[in-house]
Amino acid sequence: MGGLIALGPASLGAAHSRMLAARSAGSLTQRETDIAAFVGAGLSNRELAAKLYISERTVDAHITRIRSKLAVTSRTQLAVWAIANCPPAPLR
Repeated sequence: MGGLIALGPASLGAAHSRMLAARSAGSLTQRETDIAAFVGAGLSNRELAAKLYISERTVDAHITRIRSKLAVTSRTQLAVWAIANCPPAPLR
């Protein structure tokens, strides 16, 4: 193949995921990174709101913004991303 490496769909998907994670992690604010980490730890919006002394609506707005920045379509995808890319949730 003249020095070219053939990649299957699984390899391309994994490479794309790593690239997206590396590029997107820097686009989150510290607050958004903290909230993503809490989502990754399994906290609900209500639990997050109580922990951070903000309203549930504010938590929802943060999560919506984070999902948009990371181009993920579900809270589960956000949690998986957070587990792989965020430091552990801060103990506030």
